[in-house]
Amino acid sequence: MNEMAIAWFPLLIFILYIAAFAFVIWFMVTLIKLQKEKNEHLAKIASLVSSKLDDR
Repeated sequence: MNEMAIAWFPLLIFILYIAAFAFVIWFMVTLIKLQKEKNEHLAKIASLVSSKLDDR
């Protein structure tokens, strides 16, 4: 029984590394999407302010 648990240990470590890597990739993609959305909102606000200043 103990030998079988030891045999699965490297596979468990490998799966944990893959899960950590997948989490980092997911987090990076989510962060990039949020930043892109934020930049779009800021660009829209900047164009509105610019158009208001041009109307004066």
